[in-house]
Amino acid sequence: MRLKFLSNYWYYLALFGLIMMAFGSLNLFAELSEDLLESELENIDQMVRQMVEHYHSPSLTSFFTVITELGSTGFLTMLTTITVMVLLYKYKRWKEALALIMVVGTCSIFTTVFKHLFQRQRPMEDPLIDATGYSFPSGHSVGSMAFYGFLIYLCLKMRLPHYWKMGISFFLGSVIVLVGFSRIYLEAHYLTDVLAGFSLGFFCLALVILWSELSDWPKKKTAK
Repeated sequence: MRLKFLSNYWYYLALFGLIMMAFGSLNLFAELSEDLLESELENIDQMVRQMVEHYHSPSLTSFFTVITELGSTGFLTMLTTITVMVLLYKYKRWKEALALIMVVGTCSIFTTVFKHLFQRQRPMEDPLIDATGYSFPSGHSVGSMAFYGFLIYLCLKMRLPHYWKMGISFFLGSVIVLVGFSRIYLEAHYLTDVLAGFSLGFFCLALVILWSELSDWPKKKTAK
């Protein structure tokens, strides 16, 4: 099952664009990592953190405390398990279920490795929410991009009206952005942590989507 709403020309163009975006996200992560080691973006991180501090309020803090949980390890693990079970037992989509496990698992491993590799301390010793471990990259941002991004991919593959696909995709995309911003607002991460998390998550997501789509090619050729 591929993105059938696209013609062959636009389908292959979309795959090419996804490949370019994957390399772009990898390059962004590499640049942010290099800048972190050389402390080139420290001033920008501090400036953004101070700007966000001006908008702190009890109501916003309560709102983003809830939003940030949408990207927590426990919550995403629960949603991933449920989604995999639905894909396997309701829709019999073993490849999509495997792809989801691959992207979430790969992102989890990479996040742990890079956190211990860079060992960046968090912005505040006492953030507005409990946050442990190292700061770079943001695990919430990686996980949100991977999981909710994969849901967007599944949504685009489903037989739904175009406006439903766009509406659901916009909603899930908003969740990704809000989770990332919540980490900055709650002083658990710097801007560069979040951007690095998004880029790493998207890179893993793009690779898994490409695997899922391109693995059908031998079958398509045989069918012809």
